[in-house]
Order: sequence, then structure tokens, then C-alpha cells
Amino acid sequence: MKITGLTLQICGMGMLVLSAVVMAQDADKQKLIEIEKAFAANATQGPELAALAKQYFYDGPLSQLTGLGRIGTPPTSSPTPTLVTRTLR
Repeated sequence: MKITGLTLQICGMGMLVLSAVVMAQDADKQKLIEIEKAFAANATQGPELAALAKQYFYDGPLSQLTGLGRIGTPPTSSPTPTLVTRTLR
């Protein structure tokens, strides 16, 4: 069976995409390791830990899809984990 030029091009592109994905995952992994090391170095509470938390934690609105198919938005200022939901239409 003869392999056509198109098949070789598709395989070559697939290998390039796969290698790009692997390199991106390695960069993300290294960034997570750096963040873990920063938090491990400042394990006690204090201004350094507060600055790290402010740098790496997202302090914006969050939305999630609940198990019942609703969009949930937890309030950011409430100390209790309540969930405000609305139905998708």
C-alpha cells in the first residue's frame, strides 16, 4: 500500500501539534512548582503570605455549572459557602 503525500503531511502536522502541547504542559507544570515552592517558603501567616495570596489567587467573580444544569455564582464577601443559581435558557 502506498502512502500518499497528504497522509505524510497530516502525520507531520500531528507530531508538531503534539510536541507543542507537551512543551506548553511542561511550562505550566514548572509555573505551578514555582508557586508551590513560594507558598512552602512562606508557610506561616504574615505579610509575605498575604502578598503571595493576593498575587496568585483570583479575586473576581466566579461562575460554575451545577449538577442540575444551572449556573451558580458564589458570593465573594459571604463567609458561608452559599450558591446563588439561575436556570439556563
